[in-house]
Amino acid sequence: MTHSYSVSGMTCSGCQAKVQHILSTIKGVKNISIDLQNGEAEIEMETHIPTTELQAALKDYPKYQLSEKKVFEEKIVTEKRNYSLRLSGSRF
Repeated sequence: MTHSYSVSGMTCSGCQAKVQHILSTIKGVKNISIDLQNGEAEIEMETHIPTTELQAALKDYPKYQLSEKKVFEEKIVTEKRNYSLRLSGSRF
């Protein structure tokens, strides 16, 4: 299973590598992909690992903060309007 997280505090590829290394040491983590530019991490794990356990692994580096990625669903509402055009007094 793969879960997505937000990771703040990473400013360079060194930060990215550090976070990736720390999280990869957690038992059950199979693969980690970190998007530095968007501050996101996708973590593939054997079984679910609680977010608190991932956060605890980073506790010695308070600069890096991991949180569950917020997913917002946008709803687009289309409003249908009927208009009537009434012409009077003119002939074409």
